[in-house]
Amino acid sequence: MSNTKLDILLNKSLIELKDYVDKYTQGEFTWPETAVKKVLDLLKDDMSNNVNPNDRLLSAFHDIMVVSLRNHSDTELYQILKALEKEISIFFPKYLKLEPLRLDFGKGNPI
Repeated sequence: MSNTKLDILLNKSLIELKDYVDKYTQGEFTWPETAVKKVLDLLKDDMSNNVNPNDRLLSAFHDIMVVSLRNHSDTELYQILKALEKEISIFFPKYLKLEPLRLDFGKGNPI
């Protein structure tokens, strides 16, 4: 990945997600945190191997942002995910034009 800020935000997001899970679910990853972790891990792997991440993966990130707004809105986790989303939209302008996966998230065509 050529964008160091994006890499730092991805790592901070994963750390903050772990802290959130430790604090609110006694260290047990449950939905929606499992979906957030899956997308962040895949995004990190994909960006480290490719210049442009998979469109379905970016669409899945749209989905976790909606879930995070609903479930984590007043937390540090949401703030770091919002900063990550801003950086993704700057680094990958196509992100803003992609549709969320919605009901296809995790079904049919895998992320």
